[in-house]
Amino acid sequence: MPQMLPKDGSLCLPPTPFSLLLLLLLLLLFINIQLAPPSTTTTTLIRHPLATATSPPPTFIIREPLFLPTDRSPLDLRLLYHYVDSTYASLSSWSLYDPTIHSLLRTTILREALAVPFLMDAILGLSAMHLSYLSPSSPSTPSPAIASLFRARAFSGYRQALAHPSSNLTAIITASIFLCALSTSAFSSSPLYILSWPTLWRGIVLVLHLRPASFTPPPGLAMLFYRPPVDLDSASGHIPSNLLFMLTAHDPASPSTPIYYAALQHLGTLYAELAASGLGPQLDLRVITFLTHVSEEFGVLARAREPKAAVVLAHYVVFLKLTRVVWWMEDVPRRELGPLCELICAGDGEGGSAFWEELARVPRAAMGMKGRGEVVALLLGRTPPPMEEDEGPGEDWAKYGVKTKKLWEATRLGQAAGTPLEDIVRGVVRHPGEGVVWRVEDKSRSERGVDRGSEVVGEDKDCLVLHSPFLGEE
Repeated sequence: MPQMLPKDGSLCLPPTPFSLLLLLLLLLLFINIQLAPPSTTTTTLIRHPLATATSPPPTFIIREPLFLPTDRSPLDLRLLYHYVDSTYASLSSWSLYDPTIHSLLRTTILREALAVPFLMDAILGLSAMHLSYLSPSSPSTPSPAIASLFRARAFSGYRQALAHPSSNLTAIITASIFLCALSTSAFSSSPLYILSWPTLWRGIVLVLHLRPASFTPPPGLAMLFYRPPVDLDSASGHIPSNLLFMLTAHDPASPSTPIYYAALQHLGTLYAELAASGLGPQLDLRVITFLTHVSEEFGVLARAREPKAAVVLAHYVVFLKLTRVVWWMEDVPRRELGPLCELICAGDGEGGSAFWEELARVPRAAMGMKGRGEVVALLLGRTPPPMEEDEGPGEDWAKYGVKTKKLWEATRLGQAAGTPLEDIVRGVVRHPGEGVVWRVEDKSRSERGVDRGSEVVGEDKDCLVLHSPFLGEE
């Protein structure tokens, strides 16, 4: 029987399972499009006002949510923003004066940190510590535990990276100073934490020694670790006299005497810079890098709480009152000068309490000073504030002072002659009230000492015996 066709001529076929399935899929797709939320990605067409039909194709800018790694939180983003906005400029005394340092700290190092987690942790920890410094009482300020957490994570990755330093050398070198600054908060809760600083800062020098000759640092990195050149011979003449007395008064042949003298020479560079140039970025840089110059042996003596090491560090802390650039060192004088003076005055086994009180007098006087002008006057005077009438030194101290004064005169003349300290400290008071006699192992080094007023009173093979006239109390 022939099939009947519709009047309009179209062919009607019965629905098949395939056509029904296709219809269902199209219906579901239409419903999904209608119910889907609007996309957070928008496309903006930017066309120059002077564009013509022959102009290049328009530029499309896609605005998307900021990428956030899975292991970072919104707090991390806030700390990162604060670093870029503020903290970076406070990490180097040169950052206020050299735009290259700005670019290094704000761009180059940050780009490096995106690929090196321990460097990023150090940056975020510093940012958290800086926020606490700026707004300690603000409810939105991260707690100290946040900085401690970042510090622990940074140190963990840093130690692992030291096993293969060549792969992340730029990050390791940068993290060494960041972690040094970050570690200051770890010690601030206990007194005398500054006694650990020499060892801590020596770590920066050791890391710098990891650099191979082929290493090319990014622009500005060398300036970040720049240390002004030092002239130790010239600086020796700026060491305060009472600190030289400390070395020559008791057991001058002690193995620790050259260690203390080397530390005092570097302390003398601070006095020399202050006297020559006054306050400024150069002095700030010398103060900040001072502890990178002292020896590892001095760090051992400091951790052992030796009073002489405390004397050196106490006078160094006085210089910290003159810096205004490094915020994480700003509170050190207030916290540490008092405990350091107590440690110094506890060393009454040598010379009596008056001897140590004299050595603590300048740091103790600086404790109550607010203005930098007062501190400068105190340091440049190099004379402890006058004693009150009721705390005079007594006869024993007067005798002791004369002896150490003579030895100091011998030391100063010996320094001018280039005489090694080991030879100078062999000086013996032979003529009380007149002068000091000591041996100089090298004749050629004695000429300048003779010109300064020393008299050759004897000669024994390759040694000269010089007599230094006692010039009286200053």
